[in-house]
Amino acid sequence: MNSKLQNPKSAFDLIQGRIRDLRENTDFVATLFESLIGYAIIAADFDGNIIAFNEGAHQIYGYAPEEIIGKKSIEIFFPKDFIEAGGLQQIIDDLIAKERYSYEGEKVRKNGDRFPAQVLFTLTKDKDGKVVGFIEIVEDLTERKQVEALRESDRMKSEFISIVGHELRTPLTSMKNAVDIILTEKAGAINENQKRFLSMAHRNINRLSGIINELLDISKIESGTLKIDLKPLDLGVPLDMSIVSLKSTAREKSISIHKEIPSDLPQAYGDSDKLEQIFINLLGNALKFIPEGGHIYVSAKNNGLDRDLIEVSVADTGIGISPDELEKIFDRFHQVEESLTREIQGTGLGLSIVKGLVEAHGGKIWVESENGKGSTFTFNLPAYSPERALKDYLDREIQRAKEEDTPLSLMILKIEEYDYLSEAYGEAEALKLLDEIKLLVQNTARRTTDKAEVQAGVGVMMILLDTPREGALALNNRLKEVLFKETFTVDKESVQISLVSRVATYPEDGLTGDELIKKARGLVIDD
Repeated sequence: MNSKLQNPKSAFDLIQGRIRDLRENTDFVATLFESLIGYAIIAADFDGNIIAFNEGAHQIYGYAPEEIIGKKSIEIFFPKDFIEAGGLQQIIDDLIAKERYSYEGEKVRKNGDRFPAQVLFTLTKDKDGKVVGFIEIVEDLTERKQVEALRESDRMKSEFISIVGHELRTPLTSMKNAVDIILTEKAGAINENQKRFLSMAHRNINRLSGIINELLDISKIESGTLKIDLKPLDLGVPLDMSIVSLKSTAREKSISIHKEIPSDLPQAYGDSDKLEQIFINLLGNALKFIPEGGHIYVSAKNNGLDRDLIEVSVADTGIGISPDELEKIFDRFHQVEESLTREIQGTGLGLSIVKGLVEAHGGKIWVESENGKGSTFTFNLPAYSPERALKDYLDREIQRAKEEDTPLSLMILKIEEYDYLSEAYGEAEALKLLDEIKLLVQNTARRTTDKAEVQAGVGVMMILLDTPREGALALNNRLKEVLFKETFTVDKESVQISLVSRVATYPEDGLTGDELIKKARGLVIDD
């Protein structure tokens, strides 16, 4: 131990004098006592005596300032074994040599508990430049470490589930194919007793295959590797497919499935296969908990508060869910423990997968239920619009550009006379003109990877992949030449138009789709 730290007990009046001198002659005191509650800030002299102790230090270490200032040594905040191993001495030596020192290690609270911390030491000087002591700034890393540990645990579990699932799937597929061949008597005739046992094996193989698929699905959802192929679609198509899949199960229990999809419901913007899986899981879940002769009602409508969302409900006349169970209903591996459901088998992953799939679409899901009166699961999905599809495409391509470290440009072409043309000839005719310009833009760009869309009130928006700002400006010049030579007609009348071009480039002008669109709308590069 440095001899300068071996005298923890100085005369009280001497320490008080040092405190006064520090407050009067140094500029660090004001900073110490600002509202940095998340950090412990402690000032000490080179005898190790504590001279200042902020509120953050009180909250992190547990000591009140009056217990510490002028009465304790800085050593109390370090583990004993750390001090005995020379750790504190090393800090002092490096601090004197380099004037600052930082490390990540353990500190000790008043109750003796150790905690992980990020620690910074820096020397303090008076106005004449003379070293008078040091400041220690500590960040408690307990919560961060706990979150990191949970994430690592989840990652390892997801990885384990994925590996096990894939390892089981291959031999299971071989077993299923072998049983199918024998059951269909392609390998020779079998008797009824053999057929009965093979059918039992076939059912259990299918059940195990379903469990493995659920494990792999939840693994992809939790690891963020789930692929969603968003396209405009009629919601009734995946719903009808799921009803056909569950038709025999519903017939066995005399359960009726009713659907109410309005003919004027806008197209959804989703992944058809994933939506079919959502419906199969929700309908299958309802079928498990409905007594014979019950009903399931599936309905969809535009969200009353947000017309850009479609709200879908799956209601049943089943046994319902207790309030205690409702809070855990979407948790992984959770199974309802009502007495009437104990015979029902499952992994407890179905509703957790549904939640993950809905959220992957940008939606939310919730449930309302009452014991003995059934349950209603409701989720929302985005309605399709060209603007939403373009933004989604833009976000995906920005992510790709980020991963590949390549540029990307967004060009907006706007007809200055658009409002006049819409009023004089109707918006439909004005949009036809934009479609014509869109076609010219695509032909001029000549790259199939570039994507253009018409947006009413905005113009033609074009995403130029692997294109820096200079390339976008060069394309803009070519477009000017092409469009200058063109004659446009609206409702069979020739019209003159003026185009305004705007460009924004990733990453210079923005890092997200929203940022690029906002920037492009505000940057006029051509009149």
